[in-house]
Amino acid sequence: MKPLPQILPYLPLKKNGKGFDHLEIDNLNFFYSDIANKWLFKWHYHNKSGDLIEYLRRFEGKSFHEAKSIIEGQKIYKPEYKPELQNSIPKEKQWQTKDWQKKANRFVYSAHAKLMNMQNEKPMKYLIEKRGLNLSTIDRAKIGYFPKSKSKNGFIYPEKHTIPVYNSDRKLIRVRLRYCEKQDDIQYSCMYGSDGISPYPIGIKKDEFNQTIAICESELDGLLINQESGFDVGVLALGHAKPPQKNIVQWLNRKSAKVILAFDNDTAGKEATEQWKRGLPRAHVLKYSGKDIGTYPDKVNGLFQQFQKSEISMEL
Repeated sequence: MKPLPQILPYLPLKKNGKGFDHLEIDNLNFFYSDIANKWLFKWHYHNKSGDLIEYLRRFEGKSFHEAKSIIEGQKIYKPEYKPELQNSIPKEKQWQTKDWQKKANRFVYSAHAKLMNMQNEKPMKYLIEKRGLNLSTIDRAKIGYFPKSKSKNGFIYPEKHTIPVYNSDRKLIRVRLRYCEKQDDIQYSCMYGSDGISPYPIGIKKDEFNQTIAICESELDGLLINQESGFDVGVLALGHAKPPQKNIVQWLNRKSAKVILAFDNDTAGKEATEQWKRGLPRAHVLKYSGKDIGTYPDKVNGLFQQFQKSEISMEL
């Protein structure tokens, strides 16, 4: 038996073979994987599994960085398990609860207020000068910012922008975090409990036919496209390069007059373009230089003016 990590002795566990069963959460057990070379958990009731970092995030509401510090022994673990989590709502549904909505909206509006008071400072200049967004778009999208800070127990929260994502009913479903400096090679993450699957509809009129709709990865790129097209092009920002969902393809074929594919210029983006092109054979593929469409934000307006005139040549 491998040595127990520091959190397991504090949990209500019962030995079961080579692993442990949780006494207060049905069908939750812990075991050591020789392949992964670490302790893992499996929650059979919800078909969820992962390492102990994911356990702390899912069951105790820790952030990724808090959980990582605990597992690596950099921070003392204080158990915060609550028995009611046995019947808790799965992470992917938490955004629908009143508690999550209240907490997330408070977080979003606090960060937005901070950013709007920093109009001549670096966090705002990044969005305007590097990402091409104007002040009106930043305000309308409720983008925010939190500086680097330290909690009472000594944990360091990194400097980050906050990007709220709303569904077609204008209900908050996700809060994207963009770290100003990468954290363990991670540039983006989401607020715990966010819906990480649904796309972000920007400027799309829910009940209107014959719309021009662009599909891209980044929420910031989606806001840029909508802004620079004069708000004539609606956008579905997927969050990352992923294959099409049948219901979205059907909706686009039924609702839109034109579809523009604007994925990133990397391997994942090119693969996604091919997948979406098969589902939407009449879609136009946007061609541009740079890693993504936001690389040269000052050229995006001209690109869409050119597209509206020719609908054929779309080269930056």
